[in-house]
Amino acid sequence: MAAWSHNEHNNMTKETTFSEKGRALFLTAMMVLSVVAMTASFAGAAAAYNVGDSSDVNSGEMEINSGDAVWQGQTAIITESSQSAESDSVVFNDSTVELEDDDGDWLRDLDVEDGQVEVDTDNLETGTYNVTVNNDGSSSVDYRVEFDLRTHGVTGEFDDATVTNVANSSSSNTSLEIDSDRGDLQTNVSASGLDADDLVSIFTQYDSASELEDANPDNSIVYIDTDDDEIVLDGRDEFTADFGGIDAGDYEFSIDASDTTAEDTANITVTDEEISAEFVNSDVNVGQGDLAEIPIELENTNDAYLKVGDVDNSGFESLVHIEDNSDDGYDQITLNYNTFITGQGDEGEAWSAEEEDVEVTPLNVEGNLSEPLAGTEYELSLGTDVNSDEDDIQSETGTAFLNVQDYEGPSDITTYTVPEDDLGSLNDLDDLNETVVTETNEFAHQDGVIVAIEGYGLSGALDDGELADSISLQIEEEDIPNQEPNPRDLSEYGEFLNSGEDNEYNGTLYFALDLAGTDLYDEDDLSTGFDVTAQANDSAFFLEEDEEIDLEHTISIDERSVEWDDSAESAPAVDGAELTGETNVAPGTELRTQARSVGNFTHSPDAVVEEDGTFTATYDFGDYEPETEFTLRVMDPASDAEHEITSELYDAELPNIELDTDAPSEVTVGEDATLDVTVSNTGGSASDEIEVGVVIGGENTLNENITLDAGEEWSNSFDFTSEETGDVEWSVVAGDNEETGTTSFVEDGGNESDSGSDTGSDDESDSGSDSGSDSGSDDSGGDDSDGDDDGTPGFGVAVALAALLGAAMLALRKQN
Repeated sequence: MAAWSHNEHNNMTKETTFSEKGRALFLTAMMVLSVVAMTASFAGAAAAYNVGDSSDVNSGEMEINSGDAVWQGQTAIITESSQSAESDSVVFNDSTVELEDDDGDWLRDLDVEDGQVEVDTDNLETGTYNVTVNNDGSSSVDYRVEFDLRTHGVTGEFDDATVTNVANSSSSNTSLEIDSDRGDLQTNVSASGLDADDLVSIFTQYDSASELEDANPDNSIVYIDTDDDEIVLDGRDEFTADFGGIDAGDYEFSIDASDTTAEDTANITVTDEEISAEFVNSDVNVGQGDLAEIPIELENTNDAYLKVGDVDNSGFESLVHIEDNSDDGYDQITLNYNTFITGQGDEGEAWSAEEEDVEVTPLNVEGNLSEPLAGTEYELSLGTDVNSDEDDIQSETGTAFLNVQDYEGPSDITTYTVPEDDLGSLNDLDDLNETVVTETNEFAHQDGVIVAIEGYGLSGALDDGELADSISLQIEEEDIPNQEPNPRDLSEYGEFLNSGEDNEYNGTLYFALDLAGTDLYDEDDLSTGFDVTAQANDSAFFLEEDEEIDLEHTISIDERSVEWDDSAESAPAVDGAELTGETNVAPGTELRTQARSVGNFTHSPDAVVEEDGTFTATYDFGDYEPETEFTLRVMDPASDAEHEITSELYDAELPNIELDTDAPSEVTVGEDATLDVTVSNTGGSASDEIEVGVVIGGENTLNENITLDAGEEWSNSFDFTSEETGDVEWSVVAGDNEETGTTSFVEDGGNESDSGSDTGSDDESDSGSDSGSDSGSDDSGGDDSDGDDDGTPGFGVAVALAALLGAAMLALRKQN
C-alpha cells in the first residue's frame, strides 16, 4: 500500500510537474510576446517620431465658393456655408450631388457626408467644373458651385552638380533652389538612401531631428516626418545645403508640392575626395607699385583664403577670402594684387580676380601704409579655412613668395605723331595699336602728340585711374630770355592711355596730347620748340636723400605743309601713273589731290602720307596725248596748306630724265656740307648720253656723260666746306634739267635759317613755269649738239656761264 502510495505519489508528482511546466511555458511565452509587443510598440513609436506641427503643412483641403480656383491635387470641399452660383448658400437635401464639366456633361456622382461634399481633383484635367445640387422635394431649389482647376509647376535644382562630404569645408556646401509659379508653396523633400536625420543635417546646422527639436531654432523646415524620411520646406527660395558627413554617392532628391500634384527631382553627386588650394607658381615677381598676378588652383572647393606677408617679419600682411561663384568652377583663378594702394585704405580696391563670378573679400589687414608696398620678399600662404577670429589661415595647403622689386623711376622720353583725324578716337592702348604711329620730335600743327614715358611702371596707380604724385610730367616752351618758365602738366592737354582688351600696359606710359587750340602756344607764331620733362626729387618714395630724376625731351611744332616733288612736273601718259610729294603732316593722314586739264580730264584721288613723310597719288592718264599740260594740286583737309604746279604728260615709251638734288641751307664754318645728286630715267626706254655737270663755289666739281636704262638711276655725293662765313653757290645740270642752290657757312651758334635745303629748279615757286619754257628743247632726253657747240665738253651753256661767273668773282676778290 505504501509502496503503491509511493508510486502513485510519484505519478502524481510527474503530472503536477508537467502541468507546471506547461503553465511555465505559457507564462514564458506570454512574457516573450509581451516583450516583443513592447519592443514593437517602442519601435513603432520611434518610427512615428515627428518634429513640428502637421497642421502647419498645407493639407490640400480647400473649402470653396462658386468661382474659386483649385490646384490640381487639392481636395475641394463644398459645405452648406459655400456660396453657389446663384449667390445663395448651398442646401443639401439629397445624399448625392453631380460633378459636371464646363459643358454640363455629367462626370460622376459625389456623396454628401456630414453636410459636405469632397471633390478629389487628382485625376481631373484642368478646366472648369460644376458641382450641381439637384434637390428633390418641397424645396425644389437647385444649386450650382463652379470652380476652375489649375496646375502649377515646381522646379528644384542644386547650385553645384558635385560636392564633397568633407566636414567643415566649403567644398561640401551648395544650395537647393526651389521655384514655382505658385506663391504659397510648401514642398516635401526626400532622397533615396537618406533618412530624416540626414536631411536635417543637410539643410540645418543640426545633426538629427531630435537635436533640431531641442534647439527649436528659426529655420525653413516646417515639418519632419521620420516615418517617411522626408522634410517639408517652406516657400520658393534657395536653401543652403551642407553634405559634410554624408556618404559618397549619387542622390536624386524628390521635390513634391505638399498639397498638389506638382513635382520635380534634383540630382547631386557627393564625393569623398580631399580639397586643396595651391599656388601655380612658387615665386611671383612684381615691380614696386605694379599689379601682381597671383594664379591659384582650387581642388574640390569653391573657397580659399590667401595671406600676403607676415606683420612680424615684413611689417605688413593682408588676408582675403576667395570665392568662386561660377557654375562649373574655374580650373585656375588669377588674382590681381595692387601693390601701389594696398594697406592705404579700402583693401577691397587692392584685390580683384580676372575671372567673372569670383569674389575677393578682405578679412584682415595689419600694418597701415602711406606709400606703395616696400620692395622686399613677402611670404604667400594659401588655405581652405581660417581661424575663428578670421585673421590667420588655419588649414594651410600652399605657400609661395611675392618678390617686390624696388622701383627706379622713369628712364627716357620718346615722342610720336598720329594723324589729326585719329587723335580724338584714342581711348586706350588698343586704339593706339590700331593707329598709324610714327616716332618723331618734329610735329605739324594740329597733329596728335604722343608722349611715351619709358620705365614709368606703377601699373597699380594706373589701374586705380591715377598717376603717381611724386613724378611730375610737364611740357613747357623752350627757354625764352627775360621770361620765367611756365611748365604745364601733360594732363591739361590729354589723358594717359591705359590697357585695352588686347594690349596691356607694359610699363611705358603713353600720353595722347591735343596741343592745337590751347593756350600752350600761338598758332600764328609757329616753329615753336617745347621741352617735355619727367622729374622727381628726394621726396618721392623711390629716391634717397639728394637723389633726383630730371628727363627732358625737345619737340618742335611747325605749320602744316605739302609739296609736290620736282618729278611731278612730268607724268607718263599711262594708267596708274604715280606722282609723289613730301609733307610734314603725320603719316597715315589722307591728303586730297587733283589733276585737271581744262577740256580733257579732272582726276581727284586721295594720297596717304607714308612713314617717311612722302605721299603718292595714282592717276589714269592712258587715254590722253603726250605733251598735254595739266594743273596738279595737293591739299591738306585739316588746314589751308596746299601746293599747285603745272605738269605735262610724256610718252611713257620714251626716256624721261629727272634730276633731284639735296644740300643743307646752313653749315658751321669749317664743317663739311654735302650735295647729294640723283639722276633717274623714269621713262620706258634707255636714254642717250646725258651730260651731268656739278659746279660748287665756281669750281667744276664733276663733268661726266652717263646713260640710263628705263627705271635706272645714277647718284653721287659731293662734300664741300668753307673756312670763313659766307655763301657758297652750287649748280647741277643733267641733260636739260638744272637745279641751283646756296649753302651759307656761319659761325657756331649763328641764327638758324629755314630748315631744309635751299634746292630746286629756277623759279621753282612759279607753278612750273620752267616746265613750260623748257618743253620745246626737251624732245628726246637731251640735245647733245647744244652742249658740244660751246666748246666745253660735257657742260651745258648754263653751267659754263656759271663757271665763268665764279672765276670772275674770284679774280675780283683777289684784286680787292
